[in-house]
Order: sequence, then C-alpha cells, then structure tokens
Amino acid sequence: DKLAEFPSLSDIYMPVHAALENETVLEQQHRIVSNSVDTILCIQVRYSVTDLETVAKIVYRLLQPGRKLIF
Repeated sequence: DKLAEFPSLSDIYMPVHAALENETVLEQQHRIVSNSVDTILCIQVRYSVTDLETVAKIVYRLLQPGRKLIF
C-alpha cells in the first residue's frame, strides 16, 4: 500500500476501491454518505460502468457542494 509510505497523508486521503453502484457498502464499510467526499477520482472505469447516468447521480450526491470529480 503506497499510502503507508506516507503516514502524514493518512488523515487526508482515504483510497476506497469499491463499486459506486453499491451505496450500502460505501456507507457501512467506509462511512461514505451524501455530501461527505471532497474529491472522487475514477480510473479505468468508463467501460465497466453499465449505467453512466446512475453512477453520475451517485457521484454528485456523495460529493460536497463545489467539490471535484476526476473521471
């Protein structure tokens, strides 16, 4: 885990490897709820997403107002 090499970042960044479509897992395992995330970075997911509109709605619900999605 690369984050372990930089302990000063552990209170700033929380990498989460999860499917956005499963909001229950995000909430129960990672405590991610509406308006709780300041940046979402999606890497190599475009072709694995079957319903882009639904995922976009979930992403924007999770993001704090004025924050960023990097897709």
